[in-house]
Amino acid sequence: MYIRVSYGTLSILGLQYYPSNVKPNIAYIMQYDPQGCLGKCSFCSQSRYYKANKEFLSRIVWPKMDLNT
Repeated sequence: MYIRVSYGTLSILGLQYYPSNVKPNIAYIMQYDPQGCLGKCSFCSQSRYYKANKEFLSRIVWPKMDLNT
């Protein structure tokens, strides 16, 4: 099972180095589906109807992570 995780979250969990002046105090995680979200939000790149790269949300890369690792 996969999820998408923000770089700041990966950094505070020690899973990836990401330089930052301020450490986040909230973990940002979102669902992952290779076909995209079932929602039909016209503004969201995660919608399966939106043809943009699914790695991005608001011009920020959200890496896909395996929950089993």
